[in-house]
Amino acid sequence: MKGLIFRSFLEYAEDQLGLEFVDNMLQITQTDSQGVYTNIGTYDHAELIQYIGYICENKKLDMDELVENFGVFLFGFLGSTYPNLIKQFTSSLDCIYHIDQTIHKNVTKIYPNVELPNLNATFTEPNKELTLTYESSRPFMYLALGLIKGCIRHYKNQIDVKMIDLSNGKNTKALFTLKCQTS
Repeated sequence: MKGLIFRSFLEYAEDQLGLEFVDNMLQITQTDSQGVYTNIGTYDHAELIQYIGYICENKKLDMDELVENFGVFLFGFLGSTYPNLIKQFTSSLDCIYHIDQTIHKNVTKIYPNVELPNLNATFTEPNKELTLTYESSRPFMYLALGLIKGCIRHYKNQIDVKMIDLSNGKNTKALFTLKCQTS
């Protein structure tokens, strides 16, 4: 997992929980990277899971909810870091539809060895309803849900999102249905 994701998570955690809490977390969790990440470095996703577990245990938070909220934050973080990747789209459905074909292809140009989730987006009703299948070796379907919600927030669209876990609780595969709200 790219260091950019870790750095954004630490920024999110500091924003939500404070610098002192994050410093304690980094000292106590004892990860291989020792909490030092570069944007272009690649790190074991298990470190992120350790941080999430530490926060949930110490703050009595729901893990899925924390990961989803981080996903919302992450979309904004990535959008401000790489604005050209999303400014070409006019709506959240358009952006989400093109994640794999456009955004992920650009990401692999920047980071050739990156491991991205498999995505398959299909319009079931042109510009009104989209299905997205997400599959990853990492248990981050709630991160994907948060990224979707962050995208919807960014474009200020009114869209209902439904997620079905296709991985029997492993959080590695999901079907998302995104439907524009009718007025």
